[in-house]
Order: sequence, then C-alpha cells, then structure tokens
Amino acid sequence: MEINQQALCDTLIKMVVPVVAGYVVAKIGVVKDDFAKKLSTLILFVCQPFMLATATFGAEYSNELLKMGLIALLCGLIAHGIAAGIGFGGTCFFKDKAKGRMIEHCIVFGNCGFFGFPILKAAFGDIGLFCGGFFVVAFNIVLWSYGMIIIGRANKEMKIKLTKIFLNAGTVPCILGLILYASRVKLYAPIYDSMKMIGDACTPLSLILIGIMLSRIPLKNYIKEYSSYYGMAIKLFVVPIVTGVIMKLLGFSDFFSLVSALMMSLPTASSTAMFAETYDLHPDIAAQTVGVSTLISVVTIPPTMLLVQKIIDLI
Repeated sequence: MEINQQALCDTLIKMVVPVVAGYVVAKIGVVKDDFAKKLSTLILFVCQPFMLATATFGAEYSNELLKMGLIALLCGLIAHGIAAGIGFGGTCFFKDKAKGRMIEHCIVFGNCGFFGFPILKAAFGDIGLFCGGFFVVAFNIVLWSYGMIIIGRANKEMKIKLTKIFLNAGTVPCILGLILYASRVKLYAPIYDSMKMIGDACTPLSLILIGIMLSRIPLKNYIKEYSSYYGMAIKLFVVPIVTGVIMKLLGFSDFFSLVSALMMSLPTASSTAMFAETYDLHPDIAAQTVGVSTLISVVTIPPTMLLVQKIIDLI
C-alpha cells in the first residue's frame, strides 16, 4: 500500500486558500468580532454531525469493510495513546503548568475530521475516508476523556462528566453512522446527498475559521512564542513517525500503519483552541499553534509520510 503523493500534495495546497480568505476578511473588517464564535458553533453542531455520520454509512456494506472499520477504531485508540505518551513526556518540564498542558493538548490532538477526511480520501481513496470515520470515533472518545484530564491538571475547577465522553457533537453522529452502516439501512438518495452536502461544508468553513483566528494574533507574537513552535515540531514530525513505526511493530498492516501515521501528522485540532478559550489556558498560544500548524502542515505532511512509508517498508 502506497500513498498517492501527488493527490495528497494537491489537496493540501487547496486548503491554503480558505485560510488566507478567512485571514483577509477578518483583517479588512468584513466579519464582526463575534462571528468566529458563531461560525465555530455552526461547524460543531450543524456541519460536523452530518460529515461524521455520512463518512461511514454512505459506503456499501460488507463484512470485510466493517472489520476494517473496527480495526481503524482500534488504531485510533492506540495512536492517540502513543501521542499522549509523547505529549506528556515532551511537556512535563514546563514551569508554567497551564502553558505546558496547553502545548501537551496541541501535541496529542490533530484535526482528524475537518482536515483529515479530505486528506485521507486523497491519499487512499474512498476506503481511507471510510476508515477515517471510525478513527474519529476514537479521537472523540480520547478528546472528551483524556483531553479533559490534560486540561484538568492545569485548571482544577474543570470537572469531567462521564456522559460527555460518549455523548457529544463528535461521538454521537459517528456512532449513529456506524449503527446505520452495520444495520444496512439505506437512506433515500436525495436525503443522503443533502446531508453530505452539509457535511462537505465542514472543511472550508473550519479553514476559514482558522484564518480568522490567525488574524487576531499580533505579528510580534509569532516570533516571541517559541513554545508553540516546539509543540508543532513534536506534533508534525515526532508523533507521526513514532506512531507509524510502533503500529507496524505491533503487527498492523502497512495500510493501517500509514493511516494512523497520517492522521497523527495533521495540524493541531481547532477544538484545542476552543477549549483554551473556554478554560482560559493561554488561548493566544493555542490559536497560534492551530493556525500556524495548519499552514506548515501543507509542507510537512508529504515528506513526513514519505519517510514513514520508507521506514515501514524496511520493517
């Protein structure tokens, strides 16, 4: 199994334009100050559920595909476990506890849905997109459990709710999609197409949102905040390479090892910036890491994945 490098590069380049558009419209005052928050809500609670649900139950049913999906779910849990270990070890020495926990969160969680789905489709075709739906189930479970634990280590007032781990805007539509897929339910084509159309709006809207977030950060901050770039280096290089190697050593196929590495090579999840804003954990650093890592990843993902593929071929 090899990654389609040309399609991957083309897809990544396409993702730059919406970020730039978001940055420009925010800088020239086309959007108001509260627009980003409203857009974030629209993405999370309207577009994202449709995107996650249609990613799975839109495929033709087969026992083999279902098995692949469940393996992808397991890979997602293991891959995030690997990232969690690297994130904790790489930030435990930070004197500023809040900053350390925020950088740790940035390292562990990538933009698996909004950014990952189109990249998986470009790299592996429809089967990559299908497995991505299962991988995101794992992402959301870890995000709302261990992700909250990370924040809780810096903010003692934050309480983890068990129901939030499984009942949230990310996990519920994924599970619903899996149930519909496993039960072989077929929706009326126009209804499915309209749901997919709403879901497809997720990626461009989330990229525009990232551009708006970038516009709010003073240019001098991009130079003086080195901890953000430290986190990006671990997130974009160390985590995917280590993940791909470990997955292969654990006995997973080249395909699942590459899918896991690719999903962990993605830029920091936009949800990290949202959590940082909510719990007042250096939201400026989180926004910078999310935005800049998104732009940098256009350059880092292809060579990183090429290296991972070469290493896996040698194992």
